[in-house]
Amino acid sequence: MKTVNGNWLFALLLLVSCEGEEISGWFDYTIEGDCSSPVYKILFQNHVEGASSYHWDFGDGTTSTEFQPIKIYDLAGGYSIRLTAYNGIQKSVFDDVIRVSRNSNGSGPSGEFTMDINYDQRSVTVTTLEPGEADFYLDFGDGSAPMYASEPIAITKIYTGPDRYTISLFVDNDQGGNCSKQTVDFGP
Repeated sequence: MKTVNGNWLFALLLLVSCEGEEISGWFDYTIEGDCSSPVYKILFQNHVEGASSYHWDFGDGTTSTEFQPIKIYDLAGGYSIRLTAYNGIQKSVFDDVIRVSRNSNGSGPSGEFTMDINYDQRSVTVTTLEPGEADFYLDFGDGSAPMYASEPIAITKIYTGPDRYTISLFVDNDQGGNCSKQTVDFGP
């Protein structure tokens, strides 16, 4: 009889302990790859505590139960990510939105641009080559604010110092997204 009561007391304490454990935390991600990579890998980092199982919904119809999954999206765009964490009694839901800026199969806009470089003035005129309607994001690689536009652009940037700059263009339209990079060197 004492053994039965002892087991019952142990089971009751274990249940109270599990009910009191809160699921808390968050998730974030890093993007592995750049314009020179054939695809972007999204590496999800799970920072949730108090859970024993996980369900990821990647917003494109695919899911995973891995602790820290790696995802490659087929098409550029915005995706609503949901991580549901369980501990056998409770569940918690964590949501975020991710922006993927290029198609994994190379389709979609080209993201190409030309550069007209004036070494005497330390300036570069960047002209986007994507025809038609698209969203353009141009980063001049010098820490200044990027430029956004919704149509093809030609813009001149004057640099203040001798240095090497990587200019990046990201383009999104209804066929997806892509990017490209070029480097200019205004060495001493």
